[in-house]
Amino acid sequence: MKILYRQNGTTGDRLAVLSHNIKNCYLKKLVYNNNDYKTTTSKSHWHSEYEIHIVFSGCQFYEIDSKIYEVHKNEFIIIPPKLKHKVTFTSENLIKYSLTFNSEDMPFDSLHLGKADKNMVNNIVFISEEFKQKSAYANLIIENRIIELFITLFRTVGYKEVDADTKDTSGDARLDLTKKFISDNIERNLSVREVASYCHMSERQLARIFLEKEGISPAKYINREKMEKIGKYIKNSELSLQQLSEMFSYNNQYYFNTAFKNYFGMPPNEYRKMFK
Repeated sequence: MKILYRQNGTTGDRLAVLSHNIKNCYLKKLVYNNNDYKTTTSKSHWHSEYEIHIVFSGCQFYEIDSKIYEVHKNEFIIIPPKLKHKVTFTSENLIKYSLTFNSEDMPFDSLHLGKADKNMVNNIVFISEEFKQKSAYANLIIENRIIELFITLFRTVGYKEVDADTKDTSGDARLDLTKKFISDNIERNLSVREVASYCHMSERQLARIFLEKEGISPAKYINREKMEKIGKYIKNSELSLQQLSEMFSYNNQYYFNTAFKNYFGMPPNEYRKMFK
């Protein structure tokens, strides 16, 4: 038996994205060769956790409530907690993966036998290969696939997923992208056309988003950000006004002083005196 994944406190809380309070999760690979076959539990028993067995090769039979359930290649069985069961037959070529975990809120609370779909099989194959890498990030990568495996299982058993928030946030995303570009290039003589082009929008689209989200036009936003940054330099640095004028791409000192006074209501030299 190989333990391919064990949920732990470092990364295991990421399973919380599934909103089912999954704990103590293990994924094990069992290959029933001559030695492993002897460990097969043939007496009736039950567990406190969920068991999901996915067969990749051969077959295994379970007796549950006096009924025999056959699990063959590319099939899975879900055995909920405290349900008595036992293995009655195991083929010598059996290869299976066993997913065990505790949960107080699972979408399946009864026995279920089903077909392992392509996504389920591919995720397990990927996990097996990643496990061999023994890399520092292996557990995180494997955990992503464990999450996908759970979601596939939920869908296979017909679990009704919570509807996603379909609110259109594309405007917010474009605004964030635009503001980042402006911030990174604020010392240049940015035009609204250049900003719109970078974000693959027309100037009209850009103006609509800024007016809706910021309440001002893109041009006024650019000017505000530039003035606020210049003001911080004047307060906190020893750079001369001439140096600042050149840094922020003004043609000459006169235009720099005029733009600053229009925004702050006083010339830059008087503004600096306030903080000395």
